[in-house]
Amino acid sequence: MPFLYAIFCLKGFDNRHRFFVTSLVAFISFIVTSTLLFSDFTLNFIVLLLLTIVIFFSTTRRLRDADITKKWQLVLAGLFLLTGLLTLLIENNSSYYLLILPALICALLLTYPSNSKVADKHYILGYYGPVNLSDHIKKSDTVQSHKVRIEPTLMTQSTGEQCYSEDFSTGQRSVTTEQNVVNTEQVSDNLSDGSLNSNSHNNWHNKKTDIGELIRLKLLGNRNFQLSAIAGVTLIALTIIVMSAFNAISPSDSSHEKLTSAQNSSGAESDITNNFSNSISANAAGENAIKNIVSNKKHLLMMPDNFNLYLSVYQGIIIHWKADQAANGQLWSLLSGSGDKSCQTISFNKGEAIRPIGVLVDNGSDYFASFSPLDSKELIQALAFRGNFSLCGYNFSLKGSQAVLGKNSQYAPFLEKDA
Repeated sequence: MPFLYAIFCLKGFDNRHRFFVTSLVAFISFIVTSTLLFSDFTLNFIVLLLLTIVIFFSTTRRLRDADITKKWQLVLAGLFLLTGLLTLLIENNSSYYLLILPALICALLLTYPSNSKVADKHYILGYYGPVNLSDHIKKSDTVQSHKVRIEPTLMTQSTGEQCYSEDFSTGQRSVTTEQNVVNTEQVSDNLSDGSLNSNSHNNWHNKKTDIGELIRLKLLGNRNFQLSAIAGVTLIALTIIVMSAFNAISPSDSSHEKLTSAQNSSGAESDITNNFSNSISANAAGENAIKNIVSNKKHLLMMPDNFNLYLSVYQGIIIHWKADQAANGQLWSLLSGSGDKSCQTISFNKGEAIRPIGVLVDNGSDYFASFSPLDSKELIQALAFRGNFSLCGYNFSLKGSQAVLGKNSQYAPFLEKDA
């Protein structure tokens, strides 16, 4: 509990390390929470308020630690709350870039060192204040101070020894005092003589100056840099807001399109249901179309593994093979999506499968699979460069098929890249 009290304490001090960790945890917690609970705006907003309070308290302690009287805690907490709220409202990943704005203020506050009056205080986990966090100190640190060796002394000493020791200590103190006086006189003489020039003084001052404070003074002391920084931050903020708003509008349009397409599909389904009585006649028409394609086949090409190729009137590929006895008629139809499921596609040992228009059985044992003219090039190249294929439960080898196809003037053009 004391650790939690220190987080919400207003009267303490936070050094730079603690302020950095607190701010980082707050930013990451908000991003993770809003990502996992993106659908619950109320819960995300409550988490955002709690993290804003944590940042407000930590910033207040950091300002007191750096002896800054400006009310930066209101600016940082307010900006974090505003950007977090915009992120929740926009509901887009690019809106998280808005958190760069409060992060820049956090970086600015990290450049201020601790006040010299507070620097001598004993920080515990980066905190110094009324809340007692001594339980979090390692026991080895506290016990180590009690492990100092104490030399034994004799209780009875002669008067001469006591006088000798007192004279020795007094003499030692006098020598030390004289040395300090000499050193002080030498420094004062050097200063009066001008031996310490301005360069050595500046070097000494730079060693004492904090690196973060030095960077801040160099950058913020430049008027052109200040104007450029303000313009850059404003431009970045506007760009992020415009991009986030644009990305937020686009999904709504796409969702509207999805809704429209869903309505159209539902209307189409109702039409299919209403016209179910006409499906039988459509299936018959599809079977007649397949029969018409097969009856007008031409350009027979015998392939090595007991199957043949034909071309339809529209340059569609027809695969023919002899198999077991079956009833004449349509074995599978793309139009109705009904029939033998093993005839839905022609599958190769590698590459994508191709769907035929229909499979027809004629004379009890002649199987004809007709394909769309749009798939002719892909199908011929697969027959030439693959190892085997299966169709309607029958497997065929394609060994030597490339040579046979390449020698035929009707099928060889499909092997070319620009076919």
